[in-house]
Amino acid sequence: MGRRLTPGGWLALLWALLFACSAGAESPQGVRFLATGDVPYFDAALPRYRELLELGTERAPDFLVHVGDIKRSTAPCSDEAFASIGDLFRDQPVPVVYTPGDNEWTDCHLEPAGGYQPRERLRRLRQLFFKDGAVLRLDRLGTEHQKAPFVENIRFIRGDILFVTLHVV
Repeated sequence: MGRRLTPGGWLALLWALLFACSAGAESPQGVRFLATGDVPYFDAALPRYRELLELGTERAPDFLVHVGDIKRSTAPCSDEAFASIGDLFRDQPVPVVYTPGDNEWTDCHLEPAGGYQPRERLRRLRQLFFKDGAVLRLDRLGTEHQKAPFVENIRFIRGDILFVTLHVV
């Protein structure tokens, strides 16, 4: 009997497939991006994460990627916490490709996270990060979004590579 993939396993497999498919592709302009995820987990990590993004953008990437979990599962799921990360993404000099992780909404029902309704938090994330185009600036990548409510699922082409985000938790 084979093992079942966890949601994180599916995400890792998807990224591996995307990179495998693009590994031999030659693009005249090349594609540079910085990928992060599961950060910042603590308030104290935010300055270090800012430093990481600054160092990464010094290398002139086309865009940044955050694969989710902008907070630990028990950290507050408040609008203020989300807005803080939204402001960080807004401050970046390049577009940010972001897909929500489970910590941002499915774990929000936990008492230390605020005891929120998970689907309400997902709706709020979609408003804060995807409704205001100035936060992620995905239009600069020529993205195509899935229709509402699944606006976080996008695709775009850079060079000869198709990039796809799929929000699977």
